[in-house]
Amino acid sequence: MNKTRNFQEVNVFYPATGVLLLFLRLFLHKTTAVFLLFLSIFLFVYIWRFIIRNRHISPSPSTPSTLTTAQPQGMKYDVFLSFRGEDTRFDFTSHLYAALNRKQILTFIDYQLVRGDEISASLLRTIEEAKLSVIVFSENYASSKWCLEELAKIFECRKNNGQIVIPVFYQVDPFHVRNQTGRFGDAFARLIKKKALTMDKVQSFRDALTDAANLSGCTLLGNSELESEFIEKIVGDVLEKLHVMSSSHTTTGLFGIDVRVSKVESLLNMESPDVLIVGIWGMGGIGKTTIAEAVCSKVRSRFEGIFFANFRQQSDLRRSFLSWLLGQETLNTMGFLSFRDSFVWERLRRIKVFIVLDDVYNSTALEEWRDLLDGRNSSFGPGSKVLITSRDKQVLSNVVDETYKVGGLNYEDAIQLFSSKALKNCIPTIDQRDLIKQIAWHVQGNPLALKVLGSSLYGKSIKEWRSALNKLAQDPQIKKALIISYEGLDSEQQSIFLDIAHFFIGRGQDEATGILDRLYGRSVTFDISTLIDKCLITSNDFYPRLEMHDLLREMAFNIVRAESDFPGERSRLCHPPDVVQVLEENKGTQKIKGISLDMSELSRDIQLKSNAFATMYGLRFLDFYQSRWFLPRI
Repeated sequence: MNKTRNFQEVNVFYPATGVLLLFLRLFLHKTTAVFLLFLSIFLFVYIWRFIIRNRHISPSPSTPSTLTTAQPQGMKYDVFLSFRGEDTRFDFTSHLYAALNRKQILTFIDYQLVRGDEISASLLRTIEEAKLSVIVFSENYASSKWCLEELAKIFECRKNNGQIVIPVFYQVDPFHVRNQTGRFGDAFARLIKKKALTMDKVQSFRDALTDAANLSGCTLLGNSELESEFIEKIVGDVLEKLHVMSSSHTTTGLFGIDVRVSKVESLLNMESPDVLIVGIWGMGGIGKTTIAEAVCSKVRSRFEGIFFANFRQQSDLRRSFLSWLLGQETLNTMGFLSFRDSFVWERLRRIKVFIVLDDVYNSTALEEWRDLLDGRNSSFGPGSKVLITSRDKQVLSNVVDETYKVGGLNYEDAIQLFSSKALKNCIPTIDQRDLIKQIAWHVQGNPLALKVLGSSLYGKSIKEWRSALNKLAQDPQIKKALIISYEGLDSEQQSIFLDIAHFFIGRGQDEATGILDRLYGRSVTFDISTLIDKCLITSNDFYPRLEMHDLLREMAFNIVRAESDFPGERSRLCHPPDVVQVLEENKGTQKIKGISLDMSELSRDIQLKSNAFATMYGLRFLDFYQSRWFLPRI
């Protein structure tokens, strides 16, 4: 009788024995002790046999391990990680994957313990959609048909789609990968013999291996460097390539941006270990924030941390900055911290950071940051850089090392920007060409004016184009271009635009939409979409909140101011002196629809009487808030 048969019979015999013993005990009145002894022996042997039988059963190739990373529906990864599991799964590759994740790089890794020969369609699609692939070559990489199929697909994507490939040679010489020699070649030979691959398949694998080894990559042989440092080098390379891809995408459609970014980079002196502060100064709508964003996107891979703050639209920037630096959990544990705390300085000076303080509207707003900025060489890590944008040159004086003044777009860039909005992909007629040149000259290269005016004229007749040009000719100021888009709205859309300008800038889009829905007794979603399409407001995709350029907001303020010389007879109030005057002097009327007051802008307490709102029969919106707090200087 063979072993298999004995094994099967034992599994049948022991249950029968248990039943027999139970029968004998009941029937022959054996003692309880004898029964328990035999039952214990039976259970022990039965369980032991069960464990021995099943411990050698491998997971089915068609059944993924629970550790396998599943691709979420519609998810596109930054990095596809190809590796030989038995070589590096539980050490090097797992550490590399964790390091990529820490840098917020979305990485696909297949933790499946047992693989078949054929790659699934979903995995092939994941490779195709990844921005780049990292291939970890190890001694036994070429012994896996699965790995080589991945490799062949990756290089197919590189050839057809220009996918970026980063080869990592982990304890294997690129020479042996290129020529399939040494132990790496032995592993490949074993695969060919075992799988009986066709000549074409073998050649396709050889070509992919050779192509990979010919690329510039990262190599670790023996103890040539610490594995942790080697991994950081790979992550840095990945970040650099992702940011180059992102930067080229970010500046698409931004005419004249490259030369401006280069000038700011030159002033920041990126190679210098000095902590430098550069100011970007110019009129509203000229593109200061756009330049800062483009610089930030281009250089971010050189820094350990990036912080971007908009002073006009964000509140409590101190807490936002400290949360970014220390983490929200640490901040909650520590309680109140100021920029003067040594605890903050000690941590900040250890890292190389890039900080953007955007749209700083006056010197007082910068006061809270002055200690950090004045002590820049002690408060920031070596090589850190700070950008400050403002329309007020005095804000930058005595703070920055260099100032870049932003001028208007040159004539050619202005024409291209306007045409991209007014014509989309259409070819201009002769009449349109002449008008485009005149419009570009009249707005004096202001990017916002060109974008807004171009968007308002898209799809309009040449007669309407001439009408728009005539309005600009009557008043050469750039703001005249902005009023045209406003006049193209219906009366309720104009009202919604004015409400947003006065009360909802910086608020989440969903929150603002909900309030406006109630104010107007209907859904305003379409109206807000119209305002976005006409470039009158914007909403950030990452965190959808309503934003508006300063020129457009000032235009909205002027429209309301023109309603009356007396603040109490205007429809909307948000300028602190006007609000204080109306409330303290009881000059409110039924014409007032909304009031918004930033209490932190007041130099003294406001004195209200009990009947301050008695005559405001039309009041629909009231918002008193505190946007920021200031610490006393010690």
